[in-house]
Amino acid sequence: VIIDDFVPDLILLNLYYPECLGMEMAAILRQKPSNASVPIVFLSREQNLSRHLAAIQRGGDDFFIHPVDTDHLVTSLMARIRRTRVLRELTIRDAMTGLLNHSTFNERLEQAIRQHGRNSAPFAFAMVDIDNFKRINDGYGHAAGDQAIRNLARTLKQSLRPVDTLGRFGGEEFAILMPVEEPGEAFRIMDGIRQKFSRIQHSHGGHTFQCTFSCGIAMYPDFSGMAELGETADEGLYIAKDKGRNSVILIQKQNGNLLVSTGSGGN
Repeated sequence: VIIDDFVPDLILLNLYYPECLGMEMAAILRQKPSNASVPIVFLSREQNLSRHLAAIQRGGDDFFIHPVDTDHLVTSLMARIRRTRVLRELTIRDAMTGLLNHSTFNERLEQAIRQHGRNSAPFAFAMVDIDNFKRINDGYGHAAGDQAIRNLARTLKQSLRPVDTLGRFGGEEFAILMPVEEPGEAFRIMDGIRQKFSRIQHSHGGHTFQCTFSCGIAMYPDFSGMAELGETADEGLYIAKDKGRNSVILIQKQNGNLLVSTGSGGN
């Protein structure tokens, strides 16, 4: 379904279509969680008030009777769209970092998997986790840990490309979706960010400290589906931590065998 590939700002429906009623279409659209807050507006020549109310009860937000003044219609729709965008940003973003939250990132990942079936474009899924985070909290306080999280979020946002999707999975863990031509591209980008972050001096409450992150990368379609991608990227993280942290681990499949590539700061 085309609408599954994007989240519209507003849906404008007629009340009557050759094969169904607009109110039936609205009810179907409302079944998709991502459409729950999208305004659905009806534009129809129907004069019967009971039909208007029925359409609103089935999922509509407003009803305009055609013909309607074009300026009035456009102004009303744009006002709804602006409010929807503000509310959407509040619900899809992590409050501390401003990044996509866990559930929204997963929606984008599902979308990327669906799109791959049509354009066959590979992508990398990366998991990032701050090393020794408990030690930071215990040694400098939770506010210092929060500062490290915000600094990593800022470093990732500044270093990644516009085509990449970045989210906070919770705590000190982040996720990245990266369209790439070949796996080495994702590896080089993440290893460069790893080196950059390791040089940052974090300051809080009179204390200055440095920290690092570990990263696991899984390639799609080497590993298909959200579960397999997540498990593989997590395995890469486990390997990175086991190697001494401050590492990037890329896991691929080659002739049915697993191929593990490593970038490390030697810590």
